[in-house]
Amino acid sequence: MSSSRPNYYEILEVSNSATPEEIKSNYYRLAKLLHPDKGRGENGVGTADTAAPKADAAFQLIEEAYRILANMASRKLYDADEAACQKSFPIAAYISPNDMDSIEDPRGLSYPCRCGDVFFVGQDKLDSSNSKSPEMVVPCSSCSFAVVLRFNLPSEE
Repeated sequence: MSSSRPNYYEILEVSNSATPEEIKSNYYRLAKLLHPDKGRGENGVGTADTAAPKADAAFQLIEEAYRILANMASRKLYDADEAACQKSFPIAAYISPNDMDSIEDPRGLSYPCRCGDVFFVGQDKLDSSNSKSPEMVVPCSSCSFAVVLRFNLPSEE
């Protein structure tokens, strides 16, 4: 996982394969424990000392983790980014298929890499991945860089 972003699964104390029900259950359990009003005086009124600023930050973090992991589209994006980080591909860019050039032989899409080569994804892989995942990591054929190809995502309510 990227060091600049927390591990949302660890924050919610669930595994990467947790079901939506497990994520929701742990979120509610943690939210009850860490809610900022929990340590305040009667009617939620208290001083800054009793409001526990650390609890506020922790509560905001579990809310952020739940917001990402409870939505299947954002969870897939998060998981794809985590997978790219674990494979040690430095991400050169986040692009859409419209940013890429169409190639006829072999049939697919390409995007220039700063090393001089290209990121290439074949049409067969595009067809199979587009319907399964909102994005795909495409490594350069010559260097260690990759681009994240993001497809149009249907809105989830």
